[in-house]
Amino acid sequence: MVRAPEPGSVKTRLTPPLTPIQASGLYRCFVKDTLRRVGSIRGLDTYIAYTPPDGRMKIYELISQGMFLTPQKGRTLGDRLYNVFSYLFGRGYSGVCVIGSDSPDLPLEYIEESIRLIRCGDGRVVLGPARDGGYYLVSMNLLTPVPFEGIPWSTERVLDETIKKVKRAGLGLRLLEPWYDIDSAEDLYLLRDNPDIPATAEYLRKNGILT
Repeated sequence: MVRAPEPGSVKTRLTPPLTPIQASGLYRCFVKDTLRRVGSIRGLDTYIAYTPPDGRMKIYELISQGMFLTPQKGRTLGDRLYNVFSYLFGRGYSGVCVIGSDSPDLPLEYIEESIRLIRCGDGRVVLGPARDGGYYLVSMNLLTPVPFEGIPWSTERVLDETIKKVKRAGLGLRLLEPWYDIDSAEDLYLLRDNPDIPATAEYLRKNGILT
C-alpha cells in the first residue's frame, strides 16, 4: 500500500522538522527500499496498490520488472484494504499478504512467516502488531470484510479492535512479532546507517537529516 511521493501528502507527521520536499524524498526512498526487499522473496507475486489515481507514474518509476500496479479504491483505509484483498482473491490467489510503506526495514522473515501461517490453516487472519497500536501487516487466506469494518483508523485502538472483531467472528488469528512504523522524527534514528535500507540511509545522510 503506497502513496505517490508528492510534497505535502506523505509523511506529514515529520514536517517539521523536515520540509515537505524532504519528507516526500524520504518517503520515496521508503518505497524504493521496501519494493527492492519484498521483491527478493522468492515465489511471490508483488502488487503495488497506489493512491491517488493520478500518481501511477510516480510509483511506476520505482518498481522492478515483474511487479504489478493497481489503484487503491475506497473512501476509508478499511475500504481500501478490503478492496485490495478482493481484487487479488478475484485473480485466483489463495492467500494475500498486505504491508504498508512506513516500515522500510521490516524483517522479511515476518512476511515469510505470515505466508507460512496462512498456507497451513483455514479461515485464518495474521496481523503484525505495530508499536503505535496499529498493524504493519495483515494476511488472509479467505476474503472477509470483518477485520476492516468499524475500525477507528489512525488511533491507538486499531489493533485491539481488529483482534476483537476477528475473534468475535470465529476466524483463526495469529500475531507476529511487533515492529514499528516511522511516524516521528525520533523514529528516524532507527533507520540511520541501516544496511538493509540503502536508499533511505543514504538520503538521511546526504540531506543531513540526522546529526
